[in-house]
Amino acid sequence: MSKRTLRKIFLLTVTLAIIVNGHFVNSTNAQSQSEYIADFNGVSAPIPVNVRTAPSDTARIVDQINPNTRVQFSGWTTGSSFQNYWTNAPDNRWFFYERNGVKQYVSSAFINGNPPETVQNEPSESNTIQFSGISAPILVNVRTAPSDTARIVDQINPNTRVQFSGWTTGTSFQDYWTNAPDNRWFFYERNGVKQYVSSAFINGNPSDASQPTQPTQPTQPTQPNRALVSYNVRITTDIPALVQAYENAIRNWNNTGVVWLSQSQNAPITLGEGYARGYDGYGWWQSYGSNVTGGTVIQWNRVSQRSASYLEALATHEIGHVLKLNHRSDYSIMNNYWLTRTTKPTENDINDLRRIYSR
Repeated sequence: MSKRTLRKIFLLTVTLAIIVNGHFVNSTNAQSQSEYIADFNGVSAPIPVNVRTAPSDTARIVDQINPNTRVQFSGWTTGSSFQNYWTNAPDNRWFFYERNGVKQYVSSAFINGNPPETVQNEPSESNTIQFSGISAPILVNVRTAPSDTARIVDQINPNTRVQFSGWTTGTSFQDYWTNAPDNRWFFYERNGVKQYVSSAFINGNPSDASQPTQPTQPTQPTQPNRALVSYNVRITTDIPALVQAYENAIRNWNNTGVVWLSQSQNAPITLGEGYARGYDGYGWWQSYGSNVTGGTVIQWNRVSQRSASYLEALATHEIGHVLKLNHRSDYSIMNNYWLTRTTKPTENDINDLRRIYSR
């Protein structure tokens, strides 16, 4: 057998071995990427977003995320670049989570949110100054970075004076007292690590901050004139994901303009976690003359792996029962089958509230 024939057989054998084991790999793709572990979440773009087996635009698509869906991630890495959906800037980061022990990857270009380790969540400029402020009359989240997607590591009790060591800018929130947008974040250190609190929920300002000051005395948010009824509620769980879900749900119902829910430490209506009678959540109300009591429970061991958007929808649904709303079978937050499609009360729910409370 000639040398040329032997060489052809060798090359054919190598080629078949590569094909049997998968696909051709160039030197760039073969290099392992550094992966960073961080719990965080983000909301997908208003289009279906592909989920792939690797951080590459050529990797196999194994799933799709529905538009405007909040997704929980466990880390990030780098790979193929895409143009960011919102800014059109190139973005080579990929976020990942695990399904059945297998990592799945989503391009960061189609997710509105950042892990705390990435530069997008780092403050562009920090201003060091000692000052203090009083928290709003609700539980206030403390996060790892000045962003609404950064991990919650602690909570400040209502009406608590807090000492800060500086401030920076980040994600905007509506100011608790004035409802104006506020992108400042105050920080302090715990065990050498900075922790951040949105200025929108702190009554107080550093002397070098240029933003307008909040009221000198903390006050409850003003109930809209058109609200037909108001209740005091109390969040009793300390599970950060549920606290966030309940806070979002309270905001969702307040935004209807028909009801107004205020957080209070001694409120007769409780929003918590516990046994939900075989369901993901349970809500109820009782009336004794002019006094209304009730509450909600969400069974954490049933929903701990569900998305933040589902938890928000579930909390909004169960609070709806506290507000005397019954189940519906059409487009409604009170329709059990719509909890993966909407997180907020619909026009049908608002009309039901008006019928109940305008009597």
